[in-house]
Amino acid sequence: MKKALLFAVIPVIMLGACNQNDTTETVKEDKSSTDEMLMHQALNRRDYPTALVSINRILATDSTRKQLYDTLFAIYNELQNPYAVADVGPLILKDRPNDLQILEPTAAAFEILGEFSLALELEDRLFAITGDPQLKLQIASNQFNQGNIEGAKASLEWVLDNRQQTDTVKVEQPMPTVPDKTQKIRIRAIAYYMLGNLYMQTNNRNKAKQSFEAALQIEPFYDMAATSLLELEKGR
Repeated sequence: MKKALLFAVIPVIMLGACNQNDTTETVKEDKSSTDEMLMHQALNRRDYPTALVSINRILATDSTRKQLYDTLFAIYNELQNPYAVADVGPLILKDRPNDLQILEPTAAAFEILGEFSLALELEDRLFAITGDPQLKLQIASNQFNQGNIEGAKASLEWVLDNRQQTDTVKVEQPMPTVPDKTQKIRIRAIAYYMLGNLYMQTNNRNKAKQSFEAALQIEPFYDMAATSLLELEKGR
């Protein structure tokens, strides 16, 4: 009789355990649905702190929701948070290594953080995809920051060898009293100006002077090149 009673109780206990598991799963689903709703509401009203909390809760429950990384990335990029962009960007690039909309902001974030080798890796990839000569200027800057003088020089010479380049870039003027602090300067003039600074850093004053003068031949009103040339001549 005792044996029969024991067997009769076991199914009841197991049934109770199954019901408890079902309840737990229901609670998880309810929380997930709530977070999803809160996320969409917060995004609609641009309440980014609330949206970020909801997104991270969803990802903590379901790490397969990789599309939410794009939402995180967009929020962090708009908030100009380079630390967060540098964290989320590489996660997205694992699946989409050539996504230009992710590559460019992530490279910029690494630059801001002083992670020049990581920025350079992404910029090389960007250049391989786009062939944009402006990227070569940025690559040269990062190479110089890493102490790779020859690499920086080669990147700038690539720009200079492409004489057909007529693209312009907005650059800051050195004079804070000027109302419009930017100038549109042709890329080749910027490359000569950067090359002049590179030669200055390596104490090659003659080549620095030639480079600044070459920049001014292309853009006679290039204030930064004119200022650098003046300072170089004063330092004689």
